[in-house]
Amino acid sequence: MALAIWSVAHFTPFATATTAAAVRSPETAHTYADNTMLWHQLRWLPGSQTLVATVTFSNIDYISRDEPRHDETFDFPLPGVKFDSKTGTFFLSGAHGKAIPVAALRNELIVKGIELLPGAQIDISHRSDRVTLHLVASKTPLSGDRWVER
Repeated sequence: MALAIWSVAHFTPFATATTAAAVRSPETAHTYADNTMLWHQLRWLPGSQTLVATVTFSNIDYISRDEPRHDETFDFPLPGVKFDSKTGTFFLSGAHGKAIPVAALRNELIVKGIELLPGAQIDISHRSDRVTLHLVASKTPLSGDRWVER
């Protein structure tokens, strides 16, 4: 919980009055500066009880005869996210330990996927070649996309 509170206080891009909690992945990645997010998903690892954001970056907008396509996939664990198997909902602790729903299991064609809820966003900061990832949670719906690359 201390990490979530520290992140809200120090994470200026999303630190607004509606932000109730945030967590920064302890993992960072290094990729090409011209790469952009191509694909993303959330995965639950039951063995370690960890929600992981998996993101693929690509230079697809810049390929040429001289610059071949290259894609890179990275995993960003999100510590502090808890899963309620009865409801299929993922929670992040906010102020005073109050649980804020951030994601839920959704039935897809053959398997179940995990979808961010309206009160949550994944913020991907891609500065030069360094990538960091934050999960931001609010008690009220957040505007914009659920996955945001800056």
